[in-house]
Amino acid sequence: MRSYSVLFLVAAATGCAGASVPTKDVADTRAAMRAADEVGARAIPRGELHLKLAQDQLALAEQYLKEDEEDLAREALARAKNDAELALALAKEKHAIDAANEARQRVQQLQSAAGTGASVPPPPTQN
Repeated sequence: MRSYSVLFLVAAATGCAGASVPTKDVADTRAAMRAADEVGARAIPRGELHLKLAQDQLALAEQYLKEDEEDLAREALARAKNDAELALALAKEKHAIDAANEARQRVQQLQSAAGTGASVPPPPTQN
């Protein structure tokens, strides 16, 4: 009889552990949203859109958790995290494009200065 009780407790514990939405998933989603926001995703229209979608999905996931709809909450969290990661990628892409454009302008300035016989300006210093 005792072995059945232990077996039942182990089965119940593993069943519950597999079904519940880990706090880590919520924290990971919020961290992805925060990272996108800090990198400047809101300054990019598509980045702002995906951050808004992530916020909406996170709110939906929290509502599902209150209603004990764990599968739906897990799906909403996945969508929220994906949207936040996309917003982050869009912001990083914008920064990379801006840096490439600045480098291109610098090269054109150097080529122009070298072609006219003018002195070549020194490269910018890094801080």
